Amino acid sequence: MMNKHIYPYFKKENVYLDELKADDIQRYYYRKSLEGITSNSLLRHHSNLYTCLKYATKKHLIQQNPMMDVVRPKAVKFVPNFYSPTELINLLEVSKDSKIYVCIILAALLGLRRSEIIGLKWQNVNFTDKTIMIKLKAYRLRKDDNDTISPKLKTSSSYRILCLPDVLIKYLTNLRDLQLTKLKSPDYNQEYKDFICVDECGNRLNLDQVTNTFIRLIKQKNLRKIRFHDLRHSCATMLMILGYSIKQIQLWLGHSDISTTGNIYLHISTKDKSDMAKRINDVIQIYL
Repeated sequence: MMNKHIYPYFKKENVYLDELKADDIQRYYYRKSLEGITSNSLLRHHSNLYTCLKYATKKHLIQQNPMMDVVRPKAVKFVPNFYSPTELINLLEVSKDSKIYVCIILAALLGLRRSEIIGLKWQNVNFTDKTIMIKLKAYRLRKDDNDTISPKLKTSSSYRILCLPDVLIKYLTNLRDLQLTKLKSPDYNQEYKDFICVDECGNRLNLDQVTNTFIRLIKQKNLRKIRFHDLRHSCATMLMILGYSIKQIQLWLGHSDISTTGNIYLHISTKDKSDMAKRINDVIQIYL
């Protein structure tokens, strides 16, 4: 956010720290909104600017924090877009030949984030216990950078172990066997052999590939338009239909509700997680 938006903007405008005024920041919000930055995203820009300039004031780099006179961007309530279970099953059926099918099925059945999916390694899957550990993510600092794999997830609750539906165990077992066979070829890229999400040549899939391929797939198959991230919302919707509580779903998805201060995360038992995986399996298995 700082490197891509805030710093380049004020450098281009030739506005120095000790000259920065509330009007400059207000103008920044306006111009960024014209670029398509949402109000909710601008709120995060606002928070970063406030923190930085508060620190600058504390260190006497500026006499007064101009953020005190800035009108805070208004939050817009987010209404998620999602597929119904029927639409989700149809997507899984028509996307079987897609190079990002592994990403689609992991997002649809487990509600994983795109970054979490790209970071998955085979060592994170326990085929005996039928579990998968979410502990790595892919990210990039700048648009043109290559993806970097990091153990620093979005929040502490993002680190989690999920039980796998039998249909997903079967799919991942077959995928692993296929990749092991391909590894014997001298033309297959050995560098990413530990990663689950690779293409037919062994190259690790990247964040842009997942997003762009999904957009094209939805259009080609004449499916209702959603984002790849909306598969996460679709998974949550399926779990709600199956009767699970919001707290259980929050833990399954690795959500963190920071707006409820003092709220302690409630842990659901492994039995509950196994039941969730089994019921997802019951919904999906006849179609795969």
